[in-house]
Amino acid sequence: LIKKYFDVYPMLLLMKELSELIRKNREARGSLDFDIKEMKIEVDEKGRPINVLARDRGIGEMLIEDFMISANECVAETLFNMKYPCCYRVHEEPNKEKLTNLNHLLKAVDLKIDHIDKGVSPKKIQGIMNKVKDTTVGLSVNTMLLRAMAKAKYDSKPLGHFGLASKYYCHFTSPIRRYSDLMTHRVINELIINSNNFDNRYFHYN
Repeated sequence: LIKKYFDVYPMLLLMKELSELIRKNREARGSLDFDIKEMKIEVDEKGRPINVLARDRGIGEMLIEDFMISANECVAETLFNMKYPCCYRVHEEPNKEKLTNLNHLLKAVDLKIDHIDKGVSPKKIQGIMNKVKDTTVGLSVNTMLLRAMAKAKYDSKPLGHFGLASKYYCHFTSPIRRYSDLMTHRVINELIINSNNFDNRYFHYN
């Protein structure tokens, strides 16, 4: 494979290195990584299910994910700084009632989120997940934490993305399947093609 793709091989190694740095930075600021395996169904030659297996994310998939998140953050922050309309993807902090209920459940496994009355940071949630990683209660605790999270939504204001510990976030990387991404692409296209006359289109996009 290295021989076959030798012309891009050095670039792939650099991409892997950069991906690891991006992930390290994201983890340092408290980005959440719910350790819940995605399942895949194995079928026979007639299409009948014969097994259910846990699907592992490969290095390539994680690399793509790291770059996509960075691209989404970069576009959202740029449009915000330029004071142009943007359809932000927001994920707000979980509410106190949900966190209080979660603490009651966590007591059963000798865990607790401290000082929830003062709010909670993604780092605190990630700290709990790190404590239960590779333990028998890991999946249950991760599922409970995930259920306590607020639902992600779209907004015209950058309310932040709690799960990614990101101040500015939008959907930009999948215009073929998400309308929000298509809207972001349209704004960017107008800025590139029609930059001197964008004020006339501002009202429409806003």
